[in-house]
Amino acid sequence: ELLLEQKQAELERQNQLYEEVIRCHRIIVQASGTGILSDYEAARHQEAVGRRQELKTLGETRIHVQQEYDSLDFLYLERMRQQIEELRSILAQKEDVWHKLDKENTRLQTQREGLEKRDLPEVIEQIARVRSQIREEFADAWMRETGEPRFQEIQGQQGEFSHSLRERFYAAMRQTERQRDKLRSERTRKRSEYNSQYKMPYDIELESNQYFDKELEELNDSLKKSVFGTDRYRFVKSPRPEYRNYYDMIMDPLLMDTGGWNIASQSFNQKYQKEIDELFQLLIFNETNVTAERRAEYEKSIRKFTDYKTYLVFDLIVTDEQGNEQRLSRTLLKKSGGETQIPFYIALLASFSQVCRIRNRSQNNTIRAIILDEAFSKMDGERIQESIHLLRRFGLQAIFSAPPDKIPDIAPLVDRNIAVYKDSRHSFTRHFDPKQMEELVEA
Repeated sequence: ELLLEQKQAELERQNQLYEEVIRCHRIIVQASGTGILSDYEAARHQEAVGRRQELKTLGETRIHVQQEYDSLDFLYLERMRQQIEELRSILAQKEDVWHKLDKENTRLQTQREGLEKRDLPEVIEQIARVRSQIREEFADAWMRETGEPRFQEIQGQQGEFSHSLRERFYAAMRQTERQRDKLRSERTRKRSEYNSQYKMPYDIELESNQYFDKELEELNDSLKKSVFGTDRYRFVKSPRPEYRNYYDMIMDPLLMDTGGWNIASQSFNQKYQKEIDELFQLLIFNETNVTAERRAEYEKSIRKFTDYKTYLVFDLIVTDEQGNEQRLSRTLLKKSGGETQIPFYIALLASFSQVCRIRNRSQNNTIRAIILDEAFSKMDGERIQESIHLLRRFGLQAIFSAPPDKIPDIAPLVDRNIAVYKDSRHSFTRHFDPKQMEELVEA
């Protein structure tokens, strides 16, 4: 048994030796396949083997650095990082504010230059103009004895009020503007009611009656192209003599400034004090327990003095071939029947042109049809032709009912002719062409 154990131990050593030989053989085989190193490569390998100790030193340094890293307080670093972010945010806000202030500074600089170069000279010019107006409107004696003392008195009361004189002035100005806007709204409402009631096309936002004047001009332009016999006609308007003072007051430009305490209102009141008092007596109702007759008279005065026609006179001017002019209102009763019909038709066509809103391009979608019975009964052929031409220039369409003797004058100028005749108790209509009728007559 002892010998057997020795043999087994010897066998194990032989196996280990065999394994070692096999491993060495494998290494030799692998080495035999490896290329031979050059002198440079061998030197580099030798240098790398020599730096093995340096690698060990670097490993020890890494361990030391890792230990120092593990001992660091990262909470402090995090706080520093947060503070840096906050400071960056504050810096961005400050830069944004700076840019805004820079833009505002540029805007204010531009505004200041505009004030210095444009607005300030205008204000200075306005002050000079107001001073000149004051000197024109008020006598030097009145300014010394009344105006200046009153101004000084108001200035002396400055401490008695919680608002400055300037603030009180602008407060009064704003109140005046509100009153002005209220009156303008009321004017617009009444103009709208007038247009609706009388089918008029007037612009309800205009400050003046210039559109009405333009209407007359347009009517006269159409009338210029028509000659009735030897006469031409044109419309005119003028202030009614008995109400001329009221007309001048209503049309005075100063009237637009009477809502506030200013020089214009003072001038207006001084200029028309008499007319204002008279109108107030007519239009202000201060009585109590009045009779129905007195109230009706008062309402009649209101309607009269709030109607523009009260203050105006309209007329037709007749101009003959020699250029002599006459007012129709003075010669109407002296003219023949045909001559009196012409103004009637002119006024009639002008009225229809206005009612149908022909010259108002935004509201002229109307049928424009008129019916005339016994048309042109007292006119001669020439005047009939001019009347029909005028009707076409006004943009109207008409249906004429005329006696047979007017057919030769009317038929060639209209678009369609219909004859109406009776047979016993029956009536008939028939369309005819005047050209065909002429041919039949000639045949």
